[in-house]
Amino acid sequence: MDFRKFLFKGGVLWMAAIVLAAGTGGFFLGLNWHRLVPPPPDASGNSLFVINPYKHNGTWVFDDPARKLLREPFVSGADKILDMLTKDMAGAAGGFRLMFSASPFPGSTHKIVWRRKGQNSGDWYWCQQLNAEGWLCPAMGKFFAEPPKEIHFQALPLS
Repeated sequence: MDFRKFLFKGGVLWMAAIVLAAGTGGFFLGLNWHRLVPPPPDASGNSLFVINPYKHNGTWVFDDPARKLLREPFVSGADKILDMLTKDMAGAAGGFRLMFSASPFPGSTHKIVWRRKGQNSGDWYWCQQLNAEGWLCPAMGKFFAEPPKEIHFQALPLS
């Protein structure tokens, strides 16, 4: 029997099998279809993020190799917020843990609220507890698909 006739004879059945195989991550065909398309930045499903800011040449920065961020700086007020947040934390300049989320979480101590878009990029946020405003750069888009209206956070020593 000609292969084309065999394939087209049960066309609907074969199409269903192909769709099913693709929809199950290629399980039946031994393929990883889900790996062909990269996930969006927040596809991890995480709602709680952790970074470890530290001082580099006098500036607060953080690294996140998974998001291809190296020495990403906090500037334009965000650095002052970190200074106030860590003023009583011994050794913070060498690094501390900053947990943050668009939703409140157990242990969160502070909140910044979205104020406005930046002139060219990024977004401005206000922290009422610290009476301070800071700018978060477009790297925030590597954590959130859209700038959150609120970001809740907590600072903890690394040890």
